[in-house]
Amino acid sequence: MNITSPIVIYLGRTRNEQVDQLRSGAGQILEDIEEVMKLVRSSAGENGEKRVFLPVVAVYSPM
Repeated sequence: MNITSPIVIYLGRTRNEQVDQLRSGAGQILEDIEEVMKLVRSSAGENGEKRVFLPVVAVYSPM
C-alpha cells in the first residue's frame, strides 16, 4: 500500500446548516466532495497502483 500527500479541499465560507447536511450524508457540499473523489479515483488508476491511502481533508470558514 502506498501513502500519498493529503488532498485539501477548501470549501470557503459555509453555513452551519450546510455542514449539518454534510454530517448527515446529504447536501451540496457532499456532492462537491464526491466530485473531487471521482477525479482522485480516475487519476489513481492511471499509475497502475491497486491500493493507495489518500487522506482527504475538507476545510471551511463558518459564516
